[in-house]
Amino acid sequence: ASIIILCLFRTVANYIQWRTVFSKITTLSRRFLYRYLDFARVTTGTTSLTPRWDKCVNYVENSLVYATGRLFVDTHFQEDKKHMMEELIEGIRWAFIDMLEKENDWMDQQTKTKAIEKAHAVLAKVGYPEFILNDTYLTEDLKQLEFNEKDYYGNVMQTLKFIAQSDISWLRRSVPRTEWFTNPTTVNAFYSSSTNQIRFPAGELQKPFFWGREYPR
Repeated sequence: ASIIILCLFRTVANYIQWRTVFSKITTLSRRFLYRYLDFARVTTGTTSLTPRWDKCVNYVENSLVYATGRLFVDTHFQEDKKHMMEELIEGIRWAFIDMLEKENDWMDQQTKTKAIEKAHAVLAKVGYPEFILNDTYLTEDLKQLEFNEKDYYGNVMQTLKFIAQSDISWLRRSVPRTEWFTNPTTVNAFYSSSTNQIRFPAGELQKPFFWGREYPR
C-alpha cells in the first residue's frame, strides 16, 4: 500500500511540475516554441504560433492592467462618455426603483424595501479608477519591476511574482468596495454580485458598443 501511495504522490507531483513547465513554454526560445507547436498540432489542431510581438502586447495589457489602462485612457478615451454613462446608470437605477414601487405586484413590501435598498447601494464603476491618472501612484506600484527587452521569460516570471504578492496582500483583510478588479481596456460590461457593483470599463465605452452623444440614448 505504501508503494502505491508513493507512486501516486510521485505521479501527482510530476503532473504539477509538467503543468507549471508547460504553461511557460511559450515564453522560451524558438526551439521550445516549435516543440510546443508539435504538441499543440496533435492535441488541438493548431498549425501556427502566435507572433511574439502579439503575445507580448497581450501579456503586458493583461498583467500591468493599470499602467496600460492609463495609456489607453490618455490616448483613446473621451471623458464625456464616462459622464454620459454615469447619467444613464442613475436613470436605470431610478427606473428600476420606480418599477418596484409602482408595477411590482408579486413581492411583499418587506422584500420590496430590501430590493430598493440594494438598488440604491449598487456601486457604479465607469471608465477607469481615478488613481491611474496619478503618475506617482503608478510609479510606486511598479518600481519593483525591472524589465529586460532581451529576457521575455524573466519578465514574465517577475510579473507573475508581482501579481501573486499583490493578491496575497489581501489575505485576512477586508477588500474595500471601491477597489477595482477590472482592466480599463476590457471590452465588456458586467454586474458583480459579490460586491454589488455594475462595471463599464473604458474599453466597452467605444464604438460599436457605445456611441456616446452621437446617437440617441
